[in-house]
Parts: sequence; structure tokens; C-alpha cells
Amino acid sequence: MKKPHHHESANLRREAGERLAFPDGVATLFEGQDPGILIHELRVHQAELLMQNVELRRVEQVADDERRRYQDLYDFAPVGYFTLDERGAISEANLTGASLLGRELNELIGHPLVRFLSPGSGREFELFRRRVFLGKDRAPFEALLTVAGAGERWVLIEGMAYASGAEGRKSYRIALFDITARKRHERELMAARDAAEAANQAKGEFLANMSHELRTPLNAVIGLGYLAHQTSLYPRQQDYLTKIDTAADHLLHLLNDILDLSKIEAGKLHLEEVDFALRPLLEYQMSLIGVEATAKRLLLLLSADPRLPKWLVGDPLRLEQILLNLLGNAVRFTPQGEIELAVRPIAAEGEQVTLEFSVRDTGIGMTVDQLEEIFNNFSQADSSITRPLEGPDWGSVSANGWWR
Repeated sequence: MKKPHHHESANLRREAGERLAFPDGVATLFEGQDPGILIHELRVHQAELLMQNVELRRVEQVADDERRRYQDLYDFAPVGYFTLDERGAISEANLTGASLLGRELNELIGHPLVRFLSPGSGREFELFRRRVFLGKDRAPFEALLTVAGAGERWVLIEGMAYASGAEGRKSYRIALFDITARKRHERELMAARDAAEAANQAKGEFLANMSHELRTPLNAVIGLGYLAHQTSLYPRQQDYLTKIDTAADHLLHLLNDILDLSKIEAGKLHLEEVDFALRPLLEYQMSLIGVEATAKRLLLLLSADPRLPKWLVGDPLRLEQILLNLLGNAVRFTPQGEIELAVRPIAAEGEQVTLEFSVRDTGIGMTVDQLEEIFNNFSQADSSITRPLEGPDWGSVSANGWWR
């Protein structure tokens, strides 16, 4: 049997459609037609319908899978999502959002989101919602949620407006990020900071009070020593009193250091500008360490450049503290030999002069790294109690400053 051409098949389908509309239906359709051709066309059409049905079911299954996947991602996202209408009422929410509010989904739909915020955050949220509606600044803000049966929870709120529906009405997509843990951590850090500041303040007050309390009896010792010097003394007694005076002066300087520490931590330490004579200051520093140096049979040398000015304007107490620390360390870590304090001018401009103070000793010396740390907060270069106190290296340090 000869198969019909394509255009004949098309005509046949068109004619079949026209005849099916007649009242006598199938009888009119088959009248005068070759039954074989009609059967073939029906089978082809049936196969096409089956194939289309299979493809349609496959597409529907893929669409259902994607919808379920999207719904799972939406519901179980780590962020609470809410869709609000123009009035701010919730029209859609995910499971995470409902969990943040401590409610079931059906308890949220139709209710304004502001209802679930704490009173202090509600007004700010309404202002935020209006800015979003007008397409203005959408800067996020932190708010407190009132959670049913669980108190309050901190969230970060972000949002944007978009047109929805045939009328193009605006809706809001709001995202709530749970920041309760971060807020709790911030409170813990603030509490720790406040505790540390309180401890520092207490320490500063203790240091200041202690230095002042100790200074009173120490001044009495110094005063009585001065009075004792005015009496008739044997040479040995005179020597003892001189050493007592030196030790008392040293202790007084240490108390001044403690008081300065409390001032530094309180931000109240200021450098003074007073007139003082440099040469007596240097000789006094050498005398303070003389007792300990003599006990160790160390030779003390003072090398002062003849070009040094006799009078300076500055803070002599701070200079004394620096020199005493350097000389004290030199005596402590020099088992034998000598210690030299040298001062020389290295620059001058107008009424200002830069002086170099250097301490040289024959002790264990200092490394380059230790020299770089010498003016930082107190730290011990070597805390070992068995560290050597002798060696061939020479240690030297210098202190530069501007003095008028």
C-alpha cells in the first residue's frame, strides 16, 4: 500500500477535525476514506500523545523536585526570611524565621512583624520599613525580638522592596540574622574590659597611696640623719650616717618611681621645665651607687665633656631616674672592673642642645636586641637565676634628649 504524502496527511488531519464537528461524527469522518490510512494516522497520533504525556510527567517531576529543593533551602536557611505587604503584615515566612520568633507559621501570617519586636526596636523598624518602601537608604540595624517563652533575642535586620502581582504592588523581603551570641560575647568583652580598667585603677590608687604613706617615715629618717650630722660624731659614725643618707635617698627615688608609674597609668605624668645644674646631678647619681660599687670593689668613672653647659632647663627628676636605672644595672651585672658614666654634646641649635649619656661597664654586656628594648616597659632580659655575671664583653647604652 502506498503511504500518503506529508501534505496529504496534513489535509487528512484538517478534514478529520472538520468532520468531527458534524453531528453524524465518526460515520461522516470515515465515509469514502481508506481505512488503512485512517488506522495508521490514528496510531501515529496515539504514539505522539503517549510520548507527549511521558515528557509532560518528566517535566512536572523535575519542577516538583526543584520546588521542594527551593522550599527546603528557603525553610531551613540560617536566616529568617519574611515577606511583608504594604502595611508591614507578614504574608510569607520560612521555618527559621518562625523559630526566631518562637511561633508557628500559621500564627504569623497576617500579623505585622513589628508586633514581635520589643517596644524599643518597633519605632526604629517602622522608620526602616518606610525607607525601604521609598527605595532610600537600606542600612541594616540591630533590634530586639520578643520571643514567646524565651525572653528576648538580638537580630540584625536587612530588607528590600520589590513589585509583585499584576498591579505591581510593593512587597518587602526582610531578612533577620540571629546575632544573640555575638551580642553576648560583646557584653562579656565589655565586662572584662571594665574589670581590667577597675583593677588598673585600684592598682594605681594603691601605688600612689603606698608611695605617699612610705614617704612620710622616710622623710623622718632623712631629717633625723641630717640632725645627727650636726652633732659630734666619731669618724665611723659619720661614715655610717653618710651611707644611711645615701640609701635613704635611693629609696626615696624608688618611691618617686612608683608614684610616677601610677601617674603614667592615669595619664597624668608631665615633664617639667625647671632650671638645674648638670654637674652636681651627675655627681649625685654616682654617689648613690657608690656604696654598692665600693662593696664590689668596682672603679667608678665620670667623664663629662668640658663643652657641656653648666645649667639646663628640663626635668632633672626624669633624667635622674634614667641614669640611676642604667648605673644600677651596670653595678648589678659587673662582677669586677669599672663603670663609666660619660656625657657629651652631640648637637646644638640656638638655645637647644642634644646631649648623649652613655654608661660603659666591664660586665656581661647587652645584646643589640636588649638595647632596642631598653626604654620600653620594664622587662628582665634574662630571668634565669643562674645566668653568668661575668664575661669579656663591654656593655654600653646611651640616652638622647633635648635640653635648653
